[in-house]
Amino acid sequence: MNDSDLDEIDLKLLGALQADASRLHALVEVTLDQQAAEHLDAFEARAVADASVQQCWRVSPGPDFVLVIQAADMLDYLAVTQRLLTQDANVRNVKAFFATKRAKFSTQIALPRG
Repeated sequence: MNDSDLDEIDLKLLGALQADASRLHALVEVTLDQQAAEHLDAFEARAVADASVQQCWRVSPGPDFVLVIQAADMLDYLAVTQRLLTQDANVRNVKAFFATKRAKFSTQIALPRG
C-alpha cells in the first residue's frame, strides 16, 4: 500500500464521516411496563433487528434499555419510534436525547499491557 492508497482511504473515510454528521442521532431510554425475562428478551430482539438501532444496551438502575438510534431526519426517527416503541404495549416510558455535537467517537479498546 502506498501513500496515494492511504490518501484515497482517508478521503473515503472523511466522506463517510461527513455523511454521518448530517444524520440525526438519538440516545433513547426505554422502560418496559413488565420486566420479566421474556419481555426484556422480546424487546431486545426487536431493537437489535432494526437497522436504525446502532447500539442496544440493557442497563440498570433506571431504564431497562438505552438505544443509540441513527435516522436520516426527524420523520425517519418518528417511523423508528412507531416501529419500536408505540406499537408495543409493553413500553411504559421513553426519554430521548438528540445529539447536537459529537465531541468524541472511538472504536479503540484499551488492552492491558502484559
